[in-house]
Amino acid sequence: MLANPGALLVDGEVAGTWRVKQATKGRLDLTVTPFAPLPARVARAVEAEAETVRAARGGTGVRVTVEAG
Repeated sequence: MLANPGALLVDGEVAGTWRVKQATKGRLDLTVTPFAPLPARVARAVEAEAETVRAARGGTGVRVTVEAG
């Protein structure tokens, strides 16, 4: 699902939320709010999944911000 807010799933558990908004010139801003600090492997996976959201929404780029968990 690509609607706001989205659930951040880690190993089948809800680990936080995410929101995406249209920024300038087609770029998307994706903000992740984890319930706890994200392990490095999860942070890398979030970056990869952000590209899926960008492609599905037709964005020209995506910037990911992870808020303190």
